[in-house]
Amino acid sequence: MIIIRISLYFLTLFIMGAHACTKSAKPNSLLCKTNSDCTEIKVDCCDCNSGGKKRAINKHMLQEELDRLLVQCEEILCIQALSTDESCTQKSACQKGICVLK
Repeated sequence: MIIIRISLYFLTLFIMGAHACTKSAKPNSLLCKTNSDCTEIKVDCCDCNSGGKKRAINKHMLQEELDRLLVQCEEILCIQALSTDESCTQKSACQKGICVLK
């Protein structure tokens, strides 16, 4: 059963792209006034140490997003491969009132 789920997951990634299981961030989770309002979080189920990407988010929304990912990713397995995505080397910052990676 697990092998079938893994196979279906990778087939979905191949067909729909790497963010097939990702929901969009809530608009208020990106709002900021200063750089210290922002932090980084993985984009979807897999982090940068598992072939994934990261994005910026308001640090006050971090726990809510982590809880959402915990439920969303309950049955997802990630590969063990360092990501080469540029987001993995960037830091969060507040730019024009929105948390971004730079």
